[in-house]
Amino acid sequence: MATEVSSSSSSKLGSGASVGGICPFCPPYWRTRERTPPEERASHLRFIEDHVIPNVGPRPASLDVVYVVSHFGSSTFEASINLNDMGKPCVRFTFEPHGPLANSAAATAPPTQGYPYKQVLGIADAVRVDLRWFNELAAEFFLSSEQEVAAVKAMMPPNLARVPQYYIALDLNGGRRQMKVYFCPLIKQMTTGMNSDEATFNVLNRLDPGFAAPLKAKGDFRATCPEPLAIQMIGIDCVAPEAGARVKLYTRTESNAWDNIRHHVTLGGRRNDETTLKGLEILGEIWNLLLDEPEATADSSVSKSVNDPTNIWHTGIIYSWEVQPSKDLPDVKVYVPLWQYSRSNRAIAGNLEEVFRKQGWSWGTDGTYRKSVVDAFGEGAVSDGTPIVFTHLSFSFSKKGTYISSYLAPPCVTT
Repeated sequence: MATEVSSSSSSKLGSGASVGGICPFCPPYWRTRERTPPEERASHLRFIEDHVIPNVGPRPASLDVVYVVSHFGSSTFEASINLNDMGKPCVRFTFEPHGPLANSAAATAPPTQGYPYKQVLGIADAVRVDLRWFNELAAEFFLSSEQEVAAVKAMMPPNLARVPQYYIALDLNGGRRQMKVYFCPLIKQMTTGMNSDEATFNVLNRLDPGFAAPLKAKGDFRATCPEPLAIQMIGIDCVAPEAGARVKLYTRTESNAWDNIRHHVTLGGRRNDETTLKGLEILGEIWNLLLDEPEATADSSVSKSVNDPTNIWHTGIIYSWEVQPSKDLPDVKVYVPLWQYSRSNRAIAGNLEEVFRKQGWSWGTDGTYRKSVVDAFGEGAVSDGTPIVFTHLSFSFSKKGTYISSYLAPPCVTT
């Protein structure tokens, strides 16, 4: 049964969709932040109504899992909340645009003439972003013909809702909105046969300014890894390059053994500074909780089996390699598919509260995090035997402290 969002916590639309259904973390999150000005809330809600809801498409008619490249779940929408040592949480959400052009003939028009290019322009204009890098990557990775789309769909699982061209992510950070776009180079590789890593490196090296130093470091590290590190997804900040825009390259490994985690986070020993090692220490203290284990394994070379090895896009550990022209080495973030290692939503919610408590965050005390999840998704989100709600947890560490994001994909269906 779908979770109903009360009118007190969401803005209802004539189509039956709601802001609470699209960004369910927003209302409960804002209620926990007494200092969130009403005008900020109203601005974000109005933006979601005007620019997001028209582009997410109809609600699924059932809880049957729809295959989505970006995450696991029955929805093409994923919400997250980023918590950190600075005490300034940030609500985020990612979605695949499903607007009025998505299933029309315009969907196979050249990117600069039809969908999906026109769809991103409306949202980008509302957020006032810089699309220079987007345009470069769109020209490289968008499928541009009906034949290409059909060829990819034939190679994907039968329950793939639609071949994705890109995903949009939006951060609601205080009174500001920030936008990112994600591309899937492996999908383009299915039609061209060109190695996705080679294509990615080529297009990034054409950008101004370039990424020669961090890309070389990643390439050198990749050569030492026993598992291939194919780039599955690329994320870009839609801000001016000169203002510090970043590119994130996402790869996946099957092993979740601690030895493997340490090898990747340190870039095979290339990053052994105090900040990196402190971050590893903190991650090591919570690693067993992320794998739903009562305590850390004595053998750091052991890798826990996943619950569903057939879901090839969502097994193992994901790493994002954040590159910037001004940095010689990539910054590494670790993503754990919690649902692949855990018994239930209930177990995940309990483990996450313990993770937050260990960081000294109020979200880990007095059931605060659990209450927020229940407020957003209903009791089923933290119960046993319900559809998967929790997807990933990401961890990173910098000189400013720990950053942890909890990702959730609500089972949004019609009632």
